[in-house]
Amino acid sequence: MKKIDVRDIETLEIYYTTTRKIKFADDVYITSLEDIYNNLFPNKPGDKTNQQPTYFNKGAIHCHIYRHRSVEDFIKLCKRYFPDVTLKNCFEFLYIKELEYDEKGFRQHLGYCPNIKKYNFRGLTSSKYANSIKDYKLKDLCPSIGIRVSELLT
Repeated sequence: MKKIDVRDIETLEIYYTTTRKIKFADDVYITSLEDIYNNLFPNKPGDKTNQQPTYFNKGAIHCHIYRHRSVEDFIKLCKRYFPDVTLKNCFEFLYIKELEYDEKGFRQHLGYCPNIKKYNFRGLTSSKYANSIKDYKLKDLCPSIGIRVSELLT
């Protein structure tokens, strides 16, 4: 299936189930969505040392360390390690993480990257005005999906 064949959430779910997935190195131990999150995104202000590179399934490098990573990267990794996880599960997890960081006075900075033409997480910020994952438009994943995460989570 190609992205141009996606028409709704159900077909987007099928697309991410069948699409070419990425992975971490074989020595990175993944047992939960928390492990994926912690190895993909910075989880301390100003510190990116936890980030791991990602690889295509055949071993070629997908993305080096110290790079801003997209929401789509997170979804592809979730689908790789946990095939039964849904898009809704992925966004529920990201929203729960946002709430946890909000309690500590931080938020993942979600911003648009003109190079990859997608939104990505750029690290923790102390600004309470940073974009919420609930306002993220699924149009970023596929142009034919015109809803926000807040609508998906209801």
